Amino acid sequence: MNKSELWKNFNLGTELDISGRFIFNGLQCLHEMKTLHYGEEVFEFLYNVSVGLERLFKVTIVLIEHDDKTNQEEFEKSLITHNHLELLSRIQKKNKLKIGKVHLSFLEMLGQFYKTHRYDRYSLISSEERDKEKKSLHTFIEHNYDIKISDNFPFDITFIDMKLKKFIGKVIGKISKSLYEVLKNETTRLNIYTDEIRYDTKASKIFVREEYNFENEDILLKELLIFFINSKQNGDHIDFIRNIKPLDFDMGLEGSYLECMNSLEKKLEIMEELETLYEGIENPRDRINTLNLLGDSSVCFNPEDDGDK
Repeated sequence: MNKSELWKNFNLGTELDISGRFIFNGLQCLHEMKTLHYGEEVFEFLYNVSVGLERLFKVTIVLIEHDDKTNQEEFEKSLITHNHLELLSRIQKKNKLKIGKVHLSFLEMLGQFYKTHRYDRYSLISSEERDKEKKSLHTFIEHNYDIKISDNFPFDITFIDMKLKKFIGKVIGKISKSLYEVLKNETTRLNIYTDEIRYDTKASKIFVREEYNFENEDILLKELLIFFINSKQNGDHIDFIRNIKPLDFDMGLEGSYLECMNSLEKKLEIMEELETLYEGIENPRDRINTLNLLGDSSVCFNPEDDGDK
C-alpha cells in the first residue's frame, strides 16, 4: 500500500468518523433545545453541523479529485475553505447529488454562519444587531417550514417540537446520506476502505443507521426505567439496586426528574438538590463508590454478597 492509499484509507477514514461525530453532536444539541430563542444554543447546533458537513465534503472531494498526477500542495490549499456551496459544486462536477432547494438553502446558511457569524461577536458593531446566526436559522425555518417564529422573550417565544426537529434532521440527513453514497462509490472505484465505520459509534448512527433525531434513544431510556421499576425478576444488577436506600427527592418534582433522562442541562438544574441531599449523608463518598459500580462492565456482581454492600 503506497502513501496515497494509506492516507485515503486511514487518515481520511478517521476524518469520516470525525465528521459523523460533529453531525451527531449538532443534532443532539438540536434535540435538547426547547426554544429557538437562545443564540448560544443555536450557535452550538450550527457550529457542529457546519464543521461536520464541511469535513464530509472534503473527504469526498479528496477521493473524487486526487490522483497520482495531482499537485499536492495546490490541492491541499484548495481545501482551505469554509464555503459549503463551493465544496458542493466541486462534487457536482462529476456526481450529481439528489438534493433540492431546501438543502441548498441550508448549506448557504451554514456557509454564511461559518464565514461571518462565527466570530461576529468579537466586533464592536455586533452590539447593534445581536445573534445573527439565530435570525439566520429563523429565516431558513420560516421559508422552508410552515411556521411563523415568535421571539419576544419571555412573553411570546416559539417552542421547537419534535416535528420541527425531525424536519431539520431530515434536511441534514439528506445531505449527509447523499455525500456518503458518493464517498462509498469512490471507495469502490479506488478499491479502498475509507467508508468503513465502527459499529455503534456516533458516526454509525449518521451514516449506517441513517437516524437524524434522538427519539429512539429517549424511548429506550424510558423503557429501561419502566423495566427496572416494575420488573419482578431477580438479577445481579437489579438486586444490587434494590439494596441501595433511595434519597428523599421531592415527589412533586417527578416530572423534572424524568426530564433529566434526555437533557444534560436539566441534570445541571437538579444537581443543586442532589448536593443538598448528599449533605445529609454521613459518608457520601461510600455511596458514590457504590453507585459507580453500576454500569461498570468490569464489575461482576454476586447476588449472595449484595446484602453486605
